[in-house]
Amino acid sequence: MSWKFVQGLELGGLFSAAQSILSLDAVEELGITVDSDDIIVICYGIGGKQYAVSKRVNGISFGPFKLGDRTIDLGPVDLDGKINGLLGMDMLMEVGAVIELKNLLLYEGL
Repeated sequence: MSWKFVQGLELGGLFSAAQSILSLDAVEELGITVDSDDIIVICYGIGGKQYAVSKRVNGISFGPFKLGDRTIDLGPVDLDGKINGLLGMDMLMEVGAVIELKNLLLYEGL
């Protein structure tokens, strides 16, 4: 199951993640790279402990949603390279997203 929301990146359909993360390899194609002032963070998930880079970006958009200036984690998401990111509850709750799993839809709530 995959969804295309963030500037054409294919994201995982797993919404149980507390925090969003994007693949560093995928965002490099968008011109986003690691700088010396970025912070290394530790992420925990099904695969255990992994390291990511916390990066300040001007904004992010997915589906009908637009979020302003923020920090996002960039790191390993899927070793097979099929999923370029996970939309976490951090962003989904902020925008009040409604997830319709039967039809794989994500839209704004009332």
